[in-house]
Amino acid sequence: MSDIAENTFSFFDAGKKEPERFYHAFVLGLIVDFRGRYEIVSNRETGLGRCDVMLIPLHSGDRGIIIEFKTRDVVKEKTLKATCNNALKQIRKMRYASTLQARGVVKNAIFSYGFGFDGK
Repeated sequence: MSDIAENTFSFFDAGKKEPERFYHAFVLGLIVDFRGRYEIVSNRETGLGRCDVMLIPLHSGDRGIIIEFKTRDVVKEKTLKATCNNALKQIRKMRYASTLQARGVVKNAIFSYGFGFDGK
């Protein structure tokens, strides 16, 4: 993702105020081809909140995927790695995996990804 952002996008594409929205839409565009294998949901309620993107497998044995995007809070987070870690903490704290588990996806087959952004 970093390589794509660095070599493809302009600072003006991602925007200064809400780069999270730009990257969220970009990732949705990338994964749309998985519709035959996954139910792809965006900004839907799950657990105790709303996750950004979830891929719910349509076939047993496939992995479930949770993606959370975060814009870096420069006051609270010194690095983008801290931002990514906070995204992962949110996934756990808000129990986003509960929808996948209710659909029969076993815990060790659920993968969580946190993406952090600070402009481009």
